Amino acid sequence: MTLTAAAITVGLSCGAAAVAALVWSMARPDRRLWPPRHYSRAFSAAVWALTLGLFGAAGLLGLIGWGAGGYPGWLRFGAGPALFVLANLVVWPAAAGFGYDQTSGAKGALRTGGFYRWSRHPQYVADTAMLAGWALWSGAPAVLPVAAMGIAALLLAPWAEEPWLEATYGEQYRRYRERVRMYL
Repeated sequence: MTLTAAAITVGLSCGAAAVAALVWSMARPDRRLWPPRHYSRAFSAAVWALTLGLFGAAGLLGLIGWGAGGYPGWLRFGAGPALFVLANLVVWPAAAGFGYDQTSGAKGALRTGGFYRWSRHPQYVADTAMLAGWALWSGAPAVLPVAAMGIAALLLAPWAEEPWLEATYGEQYRRYRERVRMYL
């Protein structure tokens, strides 16, 4: 198996596992996987393994196939890096504000400040932009299926998470949901 094939396999497998867990969580909220009913470090490690597997595969595929797609320069070197850099400027401060445990599904304080003033899920929005930006910037067609699978998971995640947020934070969350959009 080539390195490209291995990276595609890892990326798609991680993304498919995330999508399956999210769909299961939406269909069976009483037995949901995300957010976890009972947080543990082992669960957190599994979440991060899927995340790093998908993002790592996308990164590697972009480096291996750098520029192979022949995308227009304005797209590769304009939109791609702009999305990628902007996404990183959003996601890392948001994730740091939550901390490792809460970003991995542990219960914590409801966040409504910072980027959460404009989006109920800025980390998902930023991660989506990061994958799209990298797919464009790298110009590597092999990134596209992995990025698409990751974006599918990121678009599903809020739908699995929001019932838990409402059950956990009650009226405080309902008021927040009324004034702030889900994505942008």
